[in-house]
Amino acid sequence: MSYVSEIINSNIELNKSLLFYQLVYEENNLANVRYLREFDYYIFCCN
Repeated sequence: MSYVSEIINSNIELNKSLLFYQLVYEENNLANVRYLREFDYYIFCCN
């Protein structure tokens, strides 16, 4: 039984870290999109 609970616990930890990395990835993605939009605006308005 302890073997099974160990596996479950390690899966929970893995899921937590995957969720964390997914959040970091999505935030990074949003930042990149924002940057590209500002860059497009700069090219459109200032050239």
